[in-house]
Amino acid sequence: MKFLIFHGNDIETINLPIISVSGYSNLIMKTRLFQSGMMYTVLRLGLGSIFLYSGFSKILDLNAFAEVIDAFGIIPWELKHIAAILISAAEVLVGGGLILEIKGALTAILIMLLGFVLVLSWGFYMGYDIDCGCFGENDPVGEAFHGLKSSLIRDGAFLAVVLYLYLWRYVNRFQQKSPLHYFAKIYLSLRRSWPIQSKSVEFQNRPVSAPEKNH
Repeated sequence: MKFLIFHGNDIETINLPIISVSGYSNLIMKTRLFQSGMMYTVLRLGLGSIFLYSGFSKILDLNAFAEVIDAFGIIPWELKHIAAILISAAEVLVGGGLILEIKGALTAILIMLLGFVLVLSWGFYMGYDIDCGCFGENDPVGEAFHGLKSSLIRDGAFLAVVLYLYLWRYVNRFQQKSPLHYFAKIYLSLRRSWPIQSKSVEFQNRPVSAPEKNH
C-alpha cells in the first residue's frame, strides 16, 4: 500500500506492507507470550483453583450466599436458595474442569463471568453498597475485594485471563479433552483389576481335596 507524504513542495512515496489476518496470527505466534506453556499452565491452574475455592466457600455457608443473591433483587426470593446451590456447584464443576482441561470448561467460565459482570453492573448502577459474596461470608479474599466496584475490576482481570487462554489454545492448536476421555480411563483401570479379582476369588472358593490314604 502506497502513502504520499508532503514536505512543502516535495512529495515522498512510502510503501507499507498489508498484513492479513493470517499475518497477524503469525505475529502472535512469534511472541514469547504465546509460546510459553508455563504461563498458560499457571494461569489455567490459578483460575481453576479460584473457581474451586469460590464454589466450596459458598457451599460451606449457602444461607449467607442466598441472602446476598436476594439483596440484588433480580430473582424471586423463593428461588434464592436454589440459585445459591446451582451457582456454587457450577463454580466447583467448571473450576475442576479447567484444571483437568475438560472441553467446554473455559467456555462455561466465560459465560459465568459475563453473568457476574452483568449482575455486579446492575448493583453498581442501582447504588447498592453490598458485598458480592464471591468468596463466602467473612472471607479474607472477600474482604480484600469488598464492594461492587472492586469486584468488577477483579472479574475484568479474570476475563483478560480467559481471553489469553483462548488465544494460547488457538495459536498452539491445542486440543481439549472430552469428559468421555476420563470416564474411559476410569473404566479401563477398573477393567484391568477385574480379572485379578476374579482369579483370586476363584482360587479362594476352590475346594480343597483331602489327601489320599496309602494302603
